[in-house]
Amino acid sequence: MHPGNVLNYDYTVARYFMFATILFGIVGMAIGTLIAFQMAYPNLNYLAGEYATFSRLRPLHTSGVIFG
Repeated sequence: MHPGNVLNYDYTVARYFMFATILFGIVGMAIGTLIAFQMAYPNLNYLAGEYATFSRLRPLHTSGVIFG
């Protein structure tokens, strides 16, 4: 290396991982808020049919928060 050369690092991949982490965190926490309301108000379990029940949304929330 010559003294005067500045090495530049490409932060593109790290930036994409950061954005993915933020997105997973926001989605996971939003689902967590929804299932918390479903526990407080059980009629919300029928909001979107069988696909939005507490038992189906809890793994999404857990995975989103842990891996996000």
